Amino acid sequence: MLSSFHWPVAICMALAISTAPAAAQTAGTANLSGGKVKVGVLTDIAGPTALANGKGSVIAAEMAAEDFGAGLNVEVISADHSGKPDTGSQIAARWFDVEGVDVIADMQGSPIGFAVQNIAAQKSKIMLLSGI
Repeated sequence: MLSSFHWPVAICMALAISTAPAAAQTAGTANLSGGKVKVGVLTDIAGPTALANGKGSVIAAEMAAEDFGAGLNVEVISADHSGKPDTGSQIAARWFDVEGVDVIADMQGSPIGFAVQNIAAQKSKIMLLSGI
């Protein structure tokens, strides 16, 4: 169960996951990660904003994938950016290039959001910046 503090994040994650059909349509089903939409939640799991996002964002994304996946196979993975833009951009690049992530969501904080936005733009991928 999510605390009331996590409900804004849950709503953002539901909106992020609801874009899975758009990601599938944009990429074409053949280009998806093994026939599924793979969503990476890049968040602060152990740092100062972990209570506002962190594991709550991951849980919210998993719940949203179940409820709003529009019949698609949606896989949610997560990683901790540690509040560092360089760490966030390295994770994003690895997810897009190696792990087949179709969409990256969360990334609270402008520095991390801007760093990942650059990677997503270079690779023509979808990035959903959300936070409270």
